[in-house]
Amino acid sequence: MKNTLFIAAILALTCLSTARSAENTLIAHWTFDQTDYAKGLYLDVSGNDHHAAANTPPPNFVPGVNGNTTGALDLYANPAAWATAGTFDPGQTLTISAWVKLNPNASGDTCITAKRSDSAHWDDAKWEFLVQADTAGIWANLSTNLAAPGILDPPGQWQHLCLTIDANGTATLYKNAVKMRTFEDRAPGPDDSGTVAIGARANGTIPLHGTLDDVRIYNYPLPYEQIAQLYVDQAGGEICADRPSMDFNNDCIVDYSDLMIFASHWLEDGYGPLTDDGSLPYLPPDKTWTLVFNDEFEGTDIDLTKWTIQGDWQRKGGWWTKDNSYLDGQGNLILRVRKDGDRYTSGAVWTKDKFEHKYGYWEARCKLPHQPGHWSAFWIQCAGTGSIGNEGTDGTEIDVMEWPYRDGRVQHALHWDGYGEEHQSVGQITNYPAALEGWHRFGVWWTPTEYIFYIDGNEVWRTSAGGVSQVPEYVYLSEEIGSWAGDITQANLPDYFTVDYVRVYDVTDRQ
Repeated sequence: MKNTLFIAAILALTCLSTARSAENTLIAHWTFDQTDYAKGLYLDVSGNDHHAAANTPPPNFVPGVNGNTTGALDLYANPAAWATAGTFDPGQTLTISAWVKLNPNASGDTCITAKRSDSAHWDDAKWEFLVQADTAGIWANLSTNLAAPGILDPPGQWQHLCLTIDANGTATLYKNAVKMRTFEDRAPGPDDSGTVAIGARANGTIPLHGTLDDVRIYNYPLPYEQIAQLYVDQAGGEICADRPSMDFNNDCIVDYSDLMIFASHWLEDGYGPLTDDGSLPYLPPDKTWTLVFNDEFEGTDIDLTKWTIQGDWQRKGGWWTKDNSYLDGQGNLILRVRKDGDRYTSGAVWTKDKFEHKYGYWEARCKLPHQPGHWSAFWIQCAGTGSIGNEGTDGTEIDVMEWPYRDGRVQHALHWDGYGEEHQSVGQITNYPAALEGWHRFGVWWTPTEYIFYIDGNEVWRTSAGGVSQVPEYVYLSEEIGSWAGDITQANLPDYFTVDYVRVYDVTDRQ
């Protein structure tokens, strides 16, 4: 009888443990407080006993983000104090939260945490959550890597960095409780058995060049309110769930101090007005925009001195055919999507070898389609995008607008270093429900040092990822068929991507 009760108790505990592991929960939590360090272990205070063994003790404890005098781990002073915490696996959804302060002398890639076997390639890692001082960027190696340069604060400051991945493979980066970037198709990698490491990879490479505090891993994507609470718990203040658009100092209110910031950046950062015609970004008084290319799509035939019509050939999940690209006689280019027998076809045009240019402001005015299974795109491309090395300076695919969703989300992206194993990319999603109906303007201001993306004259993203293309590129307008945009078999076809105009401007001296 006693043995039966003992076995029943063991089975009950096993079932309880399994049930808990399936729940949304905190999997591991290392405070890196000296009081939570014992016998060479950084203690896991989550209750799951994922204690992390210091590689080469003793660690150097320094003041933490909340002022605790021995509340953080200085890995710059002792890079060998990184740790491993076994091979536990949170699953395919997760949150990684960490407080990081980079040393002013930090350089290159440095690791917050990773789960990767020594034999695994970086793109097979379950995750690698990295910061890069040289680009002020956050990087993550997952099933597909993501890169978000230019978003870190200067070294020497505490920053709360958070990565979430949901069941759809959508990865979101937060800094100090502010959403910074969103990336699609970024599920964790396949290396479920890799070792979890903190402060470096499990083999000790790329140790963090700075100080680490309060690292947490969850098996689900935390909602914004919980991420904000993690920030507030350490930094103080109040949660600002709905930050006003003109809150430039991030205090959740708009007041005189925001006005001063607005005024000081009136010209430099694009806060200033549009030009008199309401269509182009503001320039200093001694500069002006000069039109260098345009097509208003008047008449009945596509101007073949400007455009090459794509087709007939297979493209992604469908076919590009020339009969799907035409003018409607009312001043618009039409790129049609339709079912043609047992195949789905669509249209595309480009200006390759007819108009190629570098820098300037590129804009298209469009009406977007409504049916699933295909996506519209206004993009800028060149042959150099396929080159490996030199990052994107020798050519970058610049996706000014992609429309794979049907809920008001607009995708912007950059791609460089080819489309194979060395491929690099960065993206941004803008929630813009107004795009579901009517005409809208999508533009990018491409300068020698950055790209600034606009919707209807409003800046939505700026980045210098990839080093910025320094070579001439051409205009691409396309409709493509594929599962990224949903199930084409559920579409009520034909459907249409309608373009009113394409215009490209240079910045020139005002005469």
